[in-house]
Amino acid sequence: MAMQTKGAGFSFADILAPITPETFFAENCGRQWIHIPGDADKFPDVLNWDSLTELLNKSGVWSSATLGLVQDRKGVPILDYCYSTKTPDGQDVYRPDGPRVMGHLRKGASLVANDIDSLTPGLTALATVLEQTLSAKVQANLYCSWKEHQAFDSHFDTHDVYAIQLEGEKLWHIYEGCLDNPIAHSHFHDMTPDQHEEMKGRLEADLIMRPGDVIYLPRGHYHDAIAVTGNSMHVTFGAVALIGLDYLNALLPAATSDPLFRADCPRPAEGRQRLAAYLAELAERASDIGASDAFAGEMAAWQRSFLYPRGGFDLPVELEQEDFRVRAGFELVWKNGQALLSGPRGALPVPACLEEAVAWVVGHERFTRADFAEAAPAMDPAARSKLLGDLVNMKVLEQG
Repeated sequence: MAMQTKGAGFSFADILAPITPETFFAENCGRQWIHIPGDADKFPDVLNWDSLTELLNKSGVWSSATLGLVQDRKGVPILDYCYSTKTPDGQDVYRPDGPRVMGHLRKGASLVANDIDSLTPGLTALATVLEQTLSAKVQANLYCSWKEHQAFDSHFDTHDVYAIQLEGEKLWHIYEGCLDNPIAHSHFHDMTPDQHEEMKGRLEADLIMRPGDVIYLPRGHYHDAIAVTGNSMHVTFGAVALIGLDYLNALLPAATSDPLFRADCPRPAEGRQRLAAYLAELAERASDIGASDAFAGEMAAWQRSFLYPRGGFDLPVELEQEDFRVRAGFELVWKNGQALLSGPRGALPVPACLEEAVAWVVGHERFTRADFAEAAPAMDPAARSKLLGDLVNMKVLEQG
């Protein structure tokens, strides 16, 4: 089952222990916040002060977009802690200046490191297992703060939050206020401080996060936090799943191929009833598409692939030099302007974007993958591999 998925050293059950995944999904996920006490050994090798210092000293990794400072609830201006330089391709970029950053930190500024989920094996493992279990895109930010300095006002997030305390202690205030399924949209982002203050409601709980502790907050739940020891570090994993609006977006390609959706809306002169009837017909057609098994399969496939690209490198490599042989009797023919792959058992239409590639393949008795790549350099490597795989499955090609 998905909830048992294990990354490099962590399973979802490990993250929640002693709470079981079954209990979490039945009682908490998307419903109710929960604080899960742990211990300092619960998340080994994820990140500590030494490993964070080593990462921060890799100056080429960081920019003003990935490393920020917040001084007592206000962002520190970029030019106050960064210097301007250029990337190798000539693009302007602001890089954090170590001595100036440290000066702000000594004055109580909080450090915020964004998109860190691929920077250590432990962080990658946690993000990966959360994505696999939740079928959601997961991104991690790190927060370092110092005693009695609060970085952010009371707020809610538009994603579910899984926060893990790594170093020191932090006091979290959880409020009764909770918005109903907020999303990353100006309707929610443009709320005023007065609106937040009114909507956060009364204090529901004070809790101390210690190393190894986990807190889960459903999106929309108001909270704030402040360090209670000299130095505090925690990482938050934000999880964003597919929502109903994504369902509507997924309907668009199918609707585009349907003449009814491409028809003009009735003119005002035809009357309000005619317009209402047309809209009702559209709604019924959309309902038919959305309720089909094919569409459900497309959404399920989208969910399975709904994750951030992370990792994938494994060096050194062995060059791919597989030999391919074209089976006898296959050729590319044209009929009424349509390219066809003709073979012993009939002919199949060839998409226009693949005509040249298929013609090259069946025009060579034997070739290697490298030969094909050299002959079709403009073709996406993944598309080249897929075409070769499809032709092998269709028994047009033999390997070896």
